[in-house]
Amino acid sequence: MNRIFTFSLVSLVFVVFNSCNKNTNTETNLHPNLNVANEIVWSQSELRFVFNMIIRAHCDSLLQTTHLAVIDSAIVSYKPTEHKYSFCFTGNMCCDSIHRFGRFEVVSDTCLLVPGSVTTVNFIDYYDESGLFIACTDSIVFSGTDGSGNLLFTERVTDGILLKYLSDTISKELSVSTNISLKISSGGFYNPGSAPFLMSGTSSGISSRGYSFDANFNALENRINCPWFSRGTINFSIKDAAITTGQISFIASDDCNNKIDYDFEGNEYHWTIDPGHLRN
Repeated sequence: MNRIFTFSLVSLVFVVFNSCNKNTNTETNLHPNLNVANEIVWSQSELRFVFNMIIRAHCDSLLQTTHLAVIDSAIVSYKPTEHKYSFCFTGNMCCDSIHRFGRFEVVSDTCLLVPGSVTTVNFIDYYDESGLFIACTDSIVFSGTDGSGNLLFTERVTDGILLKYLSDTISKELSVSTNISLKISSGGFYNPGSAPFLMSGTSSGISSRGYSFDANFNALENRINCPWFSRGTINFSIKDAAITTGQISFIASDDCNNKIDYDFEGNEYHWTIDPGHLRN
């Protein structure tokens, strides 16, 4: 398959950004920090997109009735006897302004909202317009409700391989493992505009440029009807970098994020998502 897209180190892969930065030490090599931060945002935002698509499919009345529907830009089929959803992307633009190709399949061992059920996501030649390819298995476990009536999920990726295709013959590999807890009120689950998913957890891996990292997610807010993380922070560390720690902050505006800040021990990068490029 031809890969005709290129990747820019200092640009995030999902949307068009305007940016400014403040570097307290211009002699410090911040490429490791930017490489890791960009890839954390990409990988976790892609997993967030997949999770949101699963919830939207589960709550789509047309799909549940006819077993075929269009959700966002995906053609979605449903086989209730197998508890299986198939999402097919043909290059049309998704709500977060990304063109996606290929498909992924979602299969539950019983049903999504049965306590203890395991839902497995398998990616089949699935990539986006930047030539970024996901080749891993994503599993989602529903553990039930807590004392406040919140639905509790755990999402795990173990030894995932994600690829950047720089050309037809050159690719770089990002390896990542993620363990995330998600919580939402039962009412908000069926009315996505009323309540956010709150995400917390950890991720670790080796970036496409060979930097080992560990990351912690602090109360990321994930709204189904917003095409980006709405609020929250990600703190990460890089063992072999001149500056070994960093923070990614998602800053909401009108309940939907339009800014992301990077801070590498006082070296600041401020990314503003082009509002004309996002589509809700």
